Amino acid sequence: GSAFDYNTAHNGAVINSKGLMTIDSSNFTNNSAHNGGVIYNDRNHATVNNSLFSDNYANAQGGAIYNSGYLKLSNSIFDGMYGSTGGAIHNDQNVTVYNSTFTNNRAGYNGAAIYSINVVFVSDSTFRDNGGNKAVYSDYGNIENCKFIDGDNVSGRITVAPDCQYLTTPVFDD
Repeated sequence: GSAFDYNTAHNGAVINSKGLMTIDSSNFTNNSAHNGGVIYNDRNHATVNNSLFSDNYANAQGGAIYNSGYLKLSNSIFDGMYGSTGGAIHNDQNVTVYNSTFTNNRAGYNGAAIYSINVVFVSDSTFRDNGGNKAVYSDYGNIENCKFIDGDNVSGRITVAPDCQYLTTPVFDD
């Protein structure tokens, strides 16, 4: 794995993909761009596994990732991202997310964690304390076996399976 910190660019501060791309066991912290604070996947295939994205920013779309291709994410953490749409991920094409965690992400418009205008599939993932309008916004796709904690929820015409859980963290006084 690799570490990428404090990089800046117009599209994809760290990676501007124009071909096949695989990222494994990498850390991305405090990167920024206009679109895709870390990754700008331009109409190609990208895979991200076992990676940590923290405190990345996009002026426009996708605080961590802007995707207009085919993106598969697994076992990754997105914490503290910001994008106008898609605090962590803005998807224009096809994204699949497995066993990942989205916390403290923000969006100015929609999709504090994930904003998608095309197909999104999310499974076995957790969403917590994502602000803005809805943790996940999409008009196409499915969400199954996920946890939405402390008010995080879904909007758009996406299908949410009955095995998803909406939970509230109890507050205990000393």
